[in-house]
Amino acid sequence: MSIDPIKKQLRATMHTKRAGLSEKQQRDYSRAISAHFMSDIPLDKTDIVAGFWPLEGECDITLLLEALEEEGYSISLPVMRAKGEPLLFREYHRGDVLVPDNRFGVQQPIQTAKECTPNILMVPLLAVDASGARLGYGAGFYDRTLKGLKADEEVNKRLLTIGIAYNFQLIEKVPTDIYDEPIDCVVTEHGVTICTES
Repeated sequence: MSIDPIKKQLRATMHTKRAGLSEKQQRDYSRAISAHFMSDIPLDKTDIVAGFWPLEGECDITLLLEALEEEGYSISLPVMRAKGEPLLFREYHRGDVLVPDNRFGVQQPIQTAKECTPNILMVPLLAVDASGARLGYGAGFYDRTLKGLKADEEVNKRLLTIGIAYNFQLIEKVPTDIYDEPIDCVVTEHGVTICTES
């Protein structure tokens, strides 16, 4: 039996829960998530950190990206390519012009921004469990991207994948397919959860 209908229902449930957050809750949770990231995620100044520009309802990590840049870290944002392709990443600096992609309206760097290969990835999600199984939006961009980065031996040595989520998105079990790529840890407003593959 296909798990696609199960995933579809879980996505709908999580979209509804996320939409139920007040603006104050979103601001407060986003600040707490950013604080936990800054204090509890081990980074090196040689790391290239990939964030994401939040869609409506997602945790707002824009201030976190600014704080990381102020601390001297290299920041990048994902750029969506054709369907079935992994993401590519371009450098981002505070105040840079961003443009929406043609499919989902995600804000991303312009084509002249320098390409880079991050080794620290903040990953958006709808649900995640303690094993690192992640439910995304269904297009598979991050699964393909993570698979490619893990296949690069040099990148994989320093690769850290970090789910950014509200605590209610951390659930008991996320349904998975063979192509779903797990993540290493999750940062919520309650702190950091280290994922252990089951």
